[in-house]
Amino acid sequence: QWMDWRKFSSSSLWSMRAPDCRISEDSFSKAMRAVLAWIVVMEPSWPELMASMKVCASGPRSSPRMIRRGLKRRQTQPPNRRNGRSQKTVTTDSGKVVLDIPRDRNGTFDPLLIAKYQRRFPEFDRKIVSMYARGMTTREIQGHIEEIYGFEASPSLISAITDAVMDEVTAWQNRPLEPCYPVVFMDAIRVNIRSDGAVSNKAVSVALAILPDGTRDVLGLWFQANEGAKFWAKVLNDLRNRGVQDILIAVVDGLKGFPQAIEAAFPQTQVQTCIVHLLRHSMSFASYRDREAVAAALKAVYTAVDAEAAEAALADFEDSDLARQYPAIAPS
Repeated sequence: QWMDWRKFSSSSLWSMRAPDCRISEDSFSKAMRAVLAWIVVMEPSWPELMASMKVCASGPRSSPRMIRRGLKRRQTQPPNRRNGRSQKTVTTDSGKVVLDIPRDRNGTFDPLLIAKYQRRFPEFDRKIVSMYARGMTTREIQGHIEEIYGFEASPSLISAITDAVMDEVTAWQNRPLEPCYPVVFMDAIRVNIRSDGAVSNKAVSVALAILPDGTRDVLGLWFQANEGAKFWAKVLNDLRNRGVQDILIAVVDGLKGFPQAIEAAFPQTQVQTCIVHLLRHSMSFASYRDREAVAAALKAVYTAVDAEAAEAALADFEDSDLARQYPAIAPS
Protein backbone atom coordinates (compact mmCIF):
# COMPACT_ATOMS: atom_id res chain seq x y z
CA GLN A 1 0.00 0.00 0.00
CA TRP A 2 1.18 3.54 -0.71
CA MET A 3 0.79 4.58 2.95
CA ASP A 4 3.69 2.22 3.82
CA TRP A 5 6.12 4.38 1.83
CA ARG A 6 6.16 6.89 4.69
CA LYS A 7 7.95 4.30 6.85
CA PHE A 8 11.01 4.15 4.55
CA SER A 9 14.05 6.31 5.21
CA SER A 10 16.18 8.04 2.58
CA SER A 11 18.88 5.36 2.82
CA SER A 12 16.40 2.53 2.34
CA LEU A 13 14.89 4.29 -0.67
CA TRP A 14 18.38 4.84 -2.07
CA SER A 15 19.14 1.12 -1.76
CA MET A 16 16.00 0.34 -3.83
CA ARG A 17 17.14 2.51 -6.76
CA ALA A 18 17.72 1.09 -10.22
CA PRO A 19 21.25 -0.22 -10.92
CA ASP A 20 21.82 2.29 -13.73
CA CYS A 21 20.64 5.32 -11.70
CA ARG A 22 22.74 8.36 -12.66
CA ILE A 23 21.72 10.88 -10.00
CA SER A 24 23.26 11.50 -6.61
CA GLU A 25 21.83 10.26 -3.32
CA ASP A 26 20.91 13.78 -2.21
CA SER A 27 18.98 14.50 -5.42
CA PHE A 28 17.33 11.12 -5.19
CA SER A 29 16.15 11.83 -1.63
CA LYS A 30 14.73 15.22 -2.59
CA ALA A 31 12.90 13.61 -5.50
CA MET A 32 11.44 10.92 -3.27
CA ARG A 33 10.24 13.48 -0.70
CA ALA A 34 8.50 15.41 -3.49
CA VAL A 35 6.90 12.21 -4.75
CA LEU A 36 5.67 11.28 -1.28
CA ALA A 37 4.21 14.76 -0.80
CA TRP A 38 2.24 14.43 -4.03
CA ILE A 39 1.17 10.93 -3.10
CA VAL A 40 -0.78 12.30 -0.16
CA VAL A 41 -2.64 14.67 -2.50
CA MET A 42 -3.23 12.48 -5.54
CA GLU A 43 -3.50 9.03 -3.92
CA PRO A 44 -2.44 7.07 -7.02
CA SER A 45 -2.56 3.34 -7.24
CA TRP A 46 0.47 1.12 -6.63
CA PRO A 47 1.30 0.36 -10.31
CA GLU A 48 1.20 4.05 -11.15
CA LEU A 49 3.59 4.87 -8.29
CA MET A 50 6.06 2.21 -9.40
CA ALA A 51 5.95 3.51 -12.97
CA SER A 52 6.67 7.06 -11.74
CA MET A 53 9.65 5.85 -9.67
CA LYS A 54 11.05 3.93 -12.60
CA VAL A 55 10.90 6.99 -14.85
CA CYS A 56 12.49 9.07 -12.08
CA ALA A 57 15.45 6.80 -11.56
CA SER A 58 16.20 5.44 -15.06
CA GLY A 59 16.88 7.89 -17.91
CA PRO A 60 19.56 10.54 -18.11
CA ARG A 61 16.94 13.31 -18.45
CA SER A 62 15.09 12.39 -15.23
CA SER A 63 15.13 15.12 -12.61
CA PRO A 64 13.01 16.39 -9.69
CA ARG A 65 11.87 19.26 -11.92
CA MET A 66 10.43 16.80 -14.47
CA ILE A 67 8.68 14.91 -11.68
CA ARG A 68 7.04 18.04 -10.33
CA ARG A 69 6.06 19.12 -13.85
CA GLY A 70 4.45 15.75 -14.60
CA LEU A 71 2.58 15.65 -11.31
CA LYS A 72 1.35 19.21 -11.81
CA ARG A 73 0.09 18.31 -15.28
CA ARG A 74 -1.73 15.31 -13.84
CA GLN A 75 -3.29 17.44 -11.10
CA THR A 76 -4.80 19.86 -13.65
CA GLN A 77 -6.52 17.01 -15.56
CA PRO A 78 -10.03 15.92 -14.53
CA PRO A 79 -9.60 13.13 -11.96
CA ASN A 80 -12.81 11.32 -12.91
CA ARG A 81 -12.02 10.35 -16.49
CA ARG A 82 -11.36 7.32 -18.70
CA ASN A 83 -13.80 5.30 -16.64
CA GLY A 84 -15.08 2.95 -19.34
CA ARG A 85 -18.05 0.63 -19.03
CA SER A 86 -18.91 -2.59 -17.24
CA GLN A 87 -21.16 -5.36 -18.51
CA LYS A 88 -24.21 -6.54 -16.61
CA THR A 89 -26.63 -9.32 -17.51
CA VAL A 90 -30.27 -8.35 -17.08
CA THR A 91 -33.14 -10.83 -17.17
CA THR A 92 -36.20 -9.80 -19.18
CA ASP A 93 -39.47 -11.55 -19.87
CA SER A 94 -38.03 -12.91 -23.13
CA GLY A 95 -34.57 -13.94 -21.93
CA LYS A 96 -31.25 -12.49 -20.82
CA VAL A 97 -29.51 -9.50 -22.37
CA VAL A 98 -26.05 -8.04 -21.71
CA LEU A 99 -25.86 -4.29 -21.09
CA ASP A 100 -22.85 -1.95 -21.13
CA ILE A 101 -23.30 0.21 -18.03
CA PRO A 102 -21.18 3.41 -17.76
CA ARG A 103 -19.11 3.73 -14.59
CA ASP A 104 -16.91 6.32 -12.88
CA ARG A 105 -14.08 6.18 -10.40
CA ASN A 106 -15.78 8.46 -7.89
CA GLY A 107 -18.94 6.37 -7.79
CA THR A 108 -21.22 9.35 -8.45
CA PHE A 109 -22.95 7.93 -11.53
CA ASP A 110 -26.35 6.40 -10.79
CA PRO A 111 -28.24 4.78 -13.73
CA LEU A 112 -31.90 5.73 -13.96
CA LEU A 113 -33.33 3.33 -16.56
CA ILE A 114 -31.87 0.27 -14.86
CA ALA A 115 -30.84 0.98 -11.28
CA LYS A 116 -27.77 -0.37 -9.54
CA TYR A 117 -27.94 -4.03 -8.49
CA GLN A 118 -31.12 -4.46 -10.58
CA ARG A 119 -31.01 -7.75 -12.43
CA ARG A 120 -34.56 -7.90 -13.81
CA PHE A 121 -36.24 -5.61 -16.32
CA PRO A 122 -39.90 -6.68 -16.53
CA GLU A 123 -41.03 -3.57 -18.45
CA PHE A 124 -38.70 -4.27 -21.38
CA ASP A 125 -41.25 -6.25 -23.41
CA ARG A 126 -43.98 -3.69 -22.77
CA LYS A 127 -41.78 -0.87 -24.08
CA ILE A 128 -41.04 -2.81 -27.26
CA VAL A 129 -44.73 -3.51 -27.79
CA SER A 130 -45.52 0.16 -27.18
CA MET A 131 -43.04 1.25 -29.85
CA TYR A 132 -44.34 -1.40 -32.24
CA ALA A 133 -47.92 -0.24 -31.67
CA ARG A 134 -46.90 3.32 -32.60
CA GLY A 135 -45.84 2.17 -36.06
CA MET A 136 -42.08 1.73 -35.58
CA THR A 137 -40.45 -1.00 -37.64
CA THR A 138 -38.26 -3.74 -36.20
CA ARG A 139 -35.07 -1.98 -37.33
CA GLU A 140 -36.21 1.32 -35.87
CA ILE A 141 -36.94 -0.35 -32.52
CA GLN A 142 -33.53 -2.00 -32.62
CA GLY A 143 -31.75 1.32 -33.15
CA HIS A 144 -33.84 3.05 -30.47
CA ILE A 145 -33.04 0.38 -27.87
CA GLU A 146 -29.34 0.48 -28.69
CA GLU A 147 -29.32 4.26 -28.30
CA ILE A 148 -31.09 4.23 -24.92
CA TYR A 149 -29.99 1.01 -23.18
CA GLY A 150 -26.60 0.46 -24.79
CA PHE A 151 -27.09 -3.03 -26.22
CA GLU A 152 -28.14 -4.41 -29.56
CA ALA A 153 -31.43 -6.31 -29.53
CA SER A 154 -31.64 -8.70 -32.44
CA PRO A 155 -34.59 -8.43 -34.84
CA SER A 156 -35.54 -12.00 -33.96
CA LEU A 157 -35.88 -11.03 -30.27
CA ILE A 158 -38.12 -8.06 -31.14
CA SER A 159 -40.24 -10.22 -33.44
CA ALA A 160 -40.58 -12.87 -30.74
CA ILE A 161 -41.82 -10.27 -28.25
CA THR A 162 -44.35 -8.77 -30.66
CA ASP A 163 -45.57 -12.21 -31.79
CA ALA A 164 -46.13 -13.24 -28.17
CA VAL A 165 -48.47 -10.29 -27.72
CA MET A 166 -50.56 -11.42 -30.67
CA ASP A 167 -51.55 -14.53 -28.73
CA GLU A 168 -52.91 -12.33 -25.94
CA VAL A 169 -54.75 -10.17 -28.49
CA THR A 170 -56.33 -13.23 -30.07
CA ALA A 171 -57.41 -14.53 -26.65
CA TRP A 172 -58.93 -11.13 -25.80
CA GLN A 173 -60.74 -10.96 -29.13
CA ASN A 174 -62.29 -14.40 -28.61
CA ARG A 175 -63.09 -14.12 -24.90
CA PRO A 176 -66.66 -15.03 -23.79
CA LEU A 177 -69.08 -12.14 -23.20
CA GLU A 178 -72.04 -11.44 -20.95
CA PRO A 179 -75.46 -12.74 -22.05
CA CYS A 180 -77.11 -9.28 -22.00
CA TYR A 181 -75.91 -5.69 -22.36
CA PRO A 182 -78.10 -2.62 -21.69
CA VAL A 183 -76.52 -0.31 -24.29
CA VAL A 184 -74.01 -1.04 -27.05
CA PHE A 185 -72.45 1.64 -29.26
CA MET A 186 -71.34 0.36 -32.68
CA ASP A 187 -69.36 2.55 -35.02
CA ALA A 188 -66.17 2.62 -37.09
CA ILE A 189 -63.15 4.93 -37.02
CA ARG A 190 -60.60 5.45 -39.78
CA VAL A 191 -56.96 4.83 -38.84
CA ASN A 192 -53.66 4.42 -40.69
CA ILE A 193 -52.30 0.89 -40.32
CA ARG A 194 -48.86 -0.34 -41.35
CA SER A 195 -49.09 -3.70 -43.09
CA ASP A 196 -46.37 -5.46 -45.14
CA GLY A 197 -44.22 -2.34 -45.18
CA ALA A 198 -47.01 -0.09 -46.49
CA VAL A 199 -49.39 2.25 -44.66
CA SER A 200 -53.06 2.01 -45.61
CA ASN A 201 -56.21 3.64 -44.27
CA LYS A 202 -58.67 1.10 -42.86
CA ALA A 203 -61.88 1.15 -40.90
CA VAL A 204 -61.73 -0.19 -37.33
CA SER A 205 -65.19 -1.28 -36.19
CA VAL A 206 -65.72 -0.87 -32.46
CA ALA A 207 -68.44 -2.34 -30.23
CA LEU A 208 -68.54 -0.43 -26.92
CA ALA A 209 -70.92 -1.72 -24.24
CA ILE A 210 -72.27 0.15 -21.22
CA LEU A 211 -72.56 -2.19 -18.22
CA PRO A 212 -75.31 -1.89 -15.57
CA ASP A 213 -72.88 -0.25 -13.11
CA GLY A 214 -72.02 2.46 -15.65
CA THR A 215 -68.59 1.17 -16.64
CA ARG A 216 -67.60 0.65 -20.26
CA ASP A 217 -66.28 -2.47 -21.92
CA VAL A 218 -64.91 -2.80 -25.43
CA LEU A 219 -66.43 -6.00 -26.79
CA GLY A 220 -64.12 -6.20 -29.77
CA LEU A 221 -62.24 -4.55 -32.62
CA TRP A 222 -62.61 -5.60 -36.24
CA PHE A 223 -60.58 -4.35 -39.18
CA GLN A 224 -62.04 -3.83 -42.63
CA ALA A 225 -61.10 -1.73 -45.64
CA ASN A 226 -64.60 -0.20 -45.83
CA GLU A 227 -67.57 -0.05 -43.48
CA GLY A 228 -70.77 -1.78 -44.65
CA ALA A 229 -73.95 -3.47 -43.44
CA LYS A 230 -72.75 -6.92 -44.53
CA PHE A 231 -69.59 -6.56 -42.48
CA TRP A 232 -71.58 -5.44 -39.42
CA ALA A 233 -73.78 -8.51 -39.84
CA LYS A 234 -70.66 -10.66 -39.44
CA VAL A 235 -69.70 -8.66 -36.33
CA LEU A 236 -73.14 -9.21 -34.77
CA ASN A 237 -72.96 -12.92 -35.49
CA ASP A 238 -69.54 -13.01 -33.84
CA LEU A 239 -71.05 -11.39 -30.72
CA ARG A 240 -73.78 -14.05 -30.64
CA ASN A 241 -71.22 -16.83 -30.96
CA ARG A 242 -69.30 -15.40 -27.99
CA GLY A 243 -72.33 -15.59 -25.70
CA VAL A 244 -74.34 -12.39 -26.22
CA GLN A 245 -78.06 -13.25 -26.23
CA ASP A 246 -79.69 -9.82 -26.15
CA ILE A 247 -78.93 -6.09 -26.48
CA LEU A 248 -81.50 -3.67 -25.11
CA ILE A 249 -80.45 -0.54 -27.04
CA ALA A 250 -78.07 -0.44 -29.99
CA VAL A 251 -76.73 3.03 -30.79
CA VAL A 252 -75.53 3.26 -34.40
CA ASP A 253 -75.00 5.79 -37.14
CA GLY A 254 -77.14 6.25 -40.22
CA LEU A 255 -75.50 3.50 -42.27
CA LYS A 256 -77.94 2.01 -44.76
CA GLY A 257 -78.93 -1.57 -43.89
CA PHE A 258 -77.45 -1.42 -40.39
CA PRO A 259 -80.80 -1.55 -38.50
CA GLN A 260 -81.88 -4.57 -40.57
CA ALA A 261 -78.63 -6.38 -39.73
CA ILE A 262 -79.19 -5.74 -36.00
CA GLU A 263 -82.79 -6.93 -36.22
CA ALA A 264 -81.68 -10.15 -37.89
CA ALA A 265 -79.20 -10.95 -35.10
CA PHE A 266 -81.14 -9.53 -32.13
CA PRO A 267 -84.84 -9.17 -33.02
CA GLN A 268 -85.89 -7.45 -29.77
CA THR A 269 -83.14 -4.81 -29.78
CA GLN A 270 -84.21 -1.18 -30.04
CA VAL A 271 -82.09 0.72 -32.56
CA GLN A 272 -81.30 4.36 -31.83
CA THR A 273 -79.38 6.74 -34.05
CA CYS A 274 -76.37 8.36 -32.40
CA ILE A 275 -77.03 11.94 -31.26
CA VAL A 276 -73.69 13.10 -32.65
CA HIS A 277 -74.65 11.85 -36.11
CA LEU A 278 -78.07 13.49 -35.81
CA LEU A 279 -76.47 16.83 -34.94
CA ARG A 280 -74.03 16.54 -37.81
CA HIS A 281 -76.89 15.78 -40.18
CA SER A 282 -78.89 18.79 -38.94
CA MET A 283 -75.93 21.18 -39.12
CA SER A 284 -75.23 20.14 -42.71
CA PHE A 285 -78.27 22.26 -43.74
CA ALA A 286 -76.86 25.41 -42.09
CA SER A 287 -74.02 27.65 -43.14
CA TYR A 288 -70.71 27.41 -41.38
CA ARG A 289 -71.11 30.65 -39.44
CA ASP A 290 -74.49 29.55 -38.00
CA ARG A 291 -73.54 25.99 -37.04
CA GLU A 292 -72.54 26.88 -33.50
CA ALA A 293 -75.88 28.58 -32.88
CA VAL A 294 -77.80 25.65 -34.40
CA ALA A 295 -75.92 23.16 -32.20
CA ALA A 296 -76.68 25.19 -29.07
CA ALA A 297 -80.39 25.40 -30.00
CA LEU A 298 -80.68 21.66 -30.72
CA LYS A 299 -78.84 20.72 -27.53
CA ALA A 300 -81.99 21.41 -25.51
CA VAL A 301 -83.89 18.91 -27.68
CA TYR A 302 -81.42 16.02 -27.34
CA THR A 303 -80.67 16.58 -23.63
CA ALA A 304 -84.31 16.69 -22.52
CA VAL A 305 -85.28 14.49 -19.56
CA ASP A 306 -88.26 12.87 -21.36
CA ALA A 307 -90.18 12.86 -24.64
CA GLU A 308 -92.56 15.65 -23.65
CA ALA A 309 -89.71 17.99 -22.74
CA ALA A 310 -87.99 17.14 -26.03
CA GLU A 311 -91.16 17.95 -28.04
CA ALA A 312 -91.49 21.26 -26.21
CA ALA A 313 -87.88 22.14 -26.96
CA LEU A 314 -88.38 21.19 -30.61
CA ALA A 315 -91.49 23.42 -30.80
CA ASP A 316 -89.46 26.31 -29.41
CA PHE A 317 -86.81 25.72 -32.04
CA GLU A 318 -89.42 25.70 -34.83
CA ASP A 319 -90.56 29.16 -33.72
CA SER A 320 -87.00 30.57 -33.76
CA ASP A 321 -85.34 32.53 -36.54
CA LEU A 322 -82.90 29.69 -37.21
CA ALA A 323 -85.74 27.31 -38.04
CA ARG A 324 -87.28 29.87 -40.44
CA GLN A 325 -83.87 30.48 -42.01
CA TYR A 326 -83.16 26.75 -42.35
CA PRO A 327 -86.57 25.00 -42.63
CA ALA A 328 -85.03 21.57 -43.40
CA ILE A 329 -83.49 21.20 -39.92
CA ALA A 330 -86.67 20.69 -37.88
CA PRO A 331 -88.08 17.78 -40.00
CA SER A 332 -84.65 16.08 -39.98
